[in-house]
Amino acid sequence: MNNEPKRAKNNRFRRAVCVLLSLALCLGAASLVFAADHSDPLDETCQRLYRQILSVSPEDSFGETQLSFGQTPEITIRLDSLSSEGVRSNPDYQNKVSEIKDAVNRAFFAACYDRPERFWLRSYDLNLSGVSVVSAGGDLYTVRFPKILVTFSGYDLSLTPEQTAERFERVDAETTAFAESLTGLDVYTALRSCRRYVKEHIEYKKDGSDASHEAYAAYYTGTGVCESYSKLFKILCDKLGVECWLVHGHYSPIPDENHMWNCVLMPDGCYYAVDCTFDTPDDPDGYFLVGSETVCEGRSFSSTHIPDPSSIALGEPPEDFSFPQITRSAYDPSSSPTVIVTETTTEPEPTEPPVTVPATTEPVPTEPATVPTEPVTVPTEPATVPTETAAEPTEPATVPAETAAEPTGPADPTSSAKEEPPEGYVRVGSGLYLLCDADFDDTVTAADARIILRIALTLDTPAVFEVCDPDSDGEITAGDARIALRTALGLSA
Repeated sequence: MNNEPKRAKNNRFRRAVCVLLSLALCLGAASLVFAADHSDPLDETCQRLYRQILSVSPEDSFGETQLSFGQTPEITIRLDSLSSEGVRSNPDYQNKVSEIKDAVNRAFFAACYDRPERFWLRSYDLNLSGVSVVSAGGDLYTVRFPKILVTFSGYDLSLTPEQTAERFERVDAETTAFAESLTGLDVYTALRSCRRYVKEHIEYKKDGSDASHEAYAAYYTGTGVCESYSKLFKILCDKLGVECWLVHGHYSPIPDENHMWNCVLMPDGCYYAVDCTFDTPDDPDGYFLVGSETVCEGRSFSSTHIPDPSSIALGEPPEDFSFPQITRSAYDPSSSPTVIVTETTTEPEPTEPPVTVPATTEPVPTEPATVPTEPVTVPTEPATVPTETAAEPTEPATVPAETAAEPTGPADPTSSAKEEPPEGYVRVGSGLYLLCDADFDDTVTAADARIILRIALTLDTPAVFEVCDPDSDGEITAGDARIALRTALGLSA
């Protein structure tokens, strides 16, 4: 469903409020408190998921999180015979899975772009675990999705939960302190100070480090790329209560160059662009609060900065994911009302925490004798939002939580638990699992090797330990990751 009309309506409302505010300020000054919010066009379900995603703490992001849709998603489908393959190939089932994936994806992108200080929300793996099928009478069956599990990760997979929390807390403390120092300034002067603060704390450098893409680079490495500049500027604007957006697209003077900058709503009710990455030779504020036709270094801003949501390196954004449109001319503080920063704002924490992953799935009602009372587990393909950028491709990583229920492996009803499993497989309980397949997608890739290495470094315990221990020595080490990588490449272990 295209929600653009609702977003446009919300943007018009913001502009109307700003215009009314401008009229009311002829005889004095006032405070301005707005915040960019990609959740505006989301429906009720996505809003719920959005709040849960933002509730994921740095510590919780290192395991699986169960998202709640309010009511367990389900669909009734018609089958000639009950089988996992029959369910998976059913068009109604496929549409329901797509609907769930789309809802999670919408909520994720909104959360990621609204709150860049939560840098552990950089990518995610979606696992529709424990899908159950029960009879609805005749050839009708009800498919339920009681467990919708996600695993989040940031750029830097080497960070521990403690390091992740420490970086988050330091960014919050540093930006809050600076924002508080701007109290009493007009918004134009405060934002110009924020841009200069960003430039003073980050030196542009493509060093390939994970930190260079995040705001915390300002306080740990001192170097970064356009992402770190834009994210730090937005965090500062959020502290001031000024509406600011992250804009992703292309910088046309450099072929195939993805770029990120900011868009700010000013007291005159119009949006203006801010690019903290670039300076003009004769003006350090040359890319500050400019319009689409503002000339910067001989070219109009709109000809060099081309918004393009499809260029986002997080994965595939929703079709209607967009950014505000900036006005034509640069901002003129002399012709706009003076709005004073009276106090800094603290973003309220979401009040709807994610659901703790239970040890078992919800009870399945007893069925007639003609239908098994045990639910049929339908394996699903994991939906993965990769962490690749154009210049620095990386594989997504998933670390299953300790409390997650064991994923159901491919069943082999003809085999006894005492028989030796086929080569390349390991038997756990009554299920067969592919060795080294750490994300349970029935293939062994470099992503699995990365997952196993992360488990080895963080000492996390996967739900099915044996899968990640191909040498069967009772420990998960870098040697197991090496075996997984060689398996992925088709080499002997």
